[in-house]
Amino acid sequence: MFKKVEEVSNLVPLNKSAQKKLREKILEKFPKIEGVLEDFMPKKAQISSTKFHTPEHKWELFWVDKFPIFFKNDKEDDELFPTLRLLHTYPDMLLKCQTDSGAVKFILNGSNVMAKGLQTPGSNVEEGVEYGKVVAIYADGKEHAMGVGVAILNAQGIKEAAMGEAIVTKHVIGDGLWLIQEPKKK
Repeated sequence: MFKKVEEVSNLVPLNKSAQKKLREKILEKFPKIEGVLEDFMPKKAQISSTKFHTPEHKWELFWVDKFPIFFKNDKEDDELFPTLRLLHTYPDMLLKCQTDSGAVKFILNGSNVMAKGLQTPGSNVEEGVEYGKVVAIYADGKEHAMGVGVAILNAQGIKEAAMGEAIVTKHVIGDGLWLIQEPKKK
């Protein structure tokens, strides 16, 4: 999670082959957005990236114009996550896990999502949630996602778990990534 973001680098344009590779990876990891990919990432748009650090990791954030779209751990090529700003624009791109309202303050402060918070009245887990898949984290009664995370249990496992974590939180509203403004261009 991005409690403290340090050293945001300048925007660096991606060359055409890197842009093509990024598009392919996005479609591979998030097939539900195939129909809208051109809306937020047109082929003629200039895609840029910036790198930043947290105390634990180095990250890369991808931009289309002034809009942050995806981020990934700088060392792990497979890990790719949509930003909450993109998820708020295209809410159906990820499967949803909805917590009860009591979990909100903990999640927004950086806690992972506990299985019990997804089993109470007001919570819901969409069928199809699988181990290792990126999911949207919602709160009961809210229209927009409050976070993005990785499921560490499948939907059935979440419903049956007696205790423990169900989703590792990666990005929430108000964290350091949410607050990053468009950096300067190189």
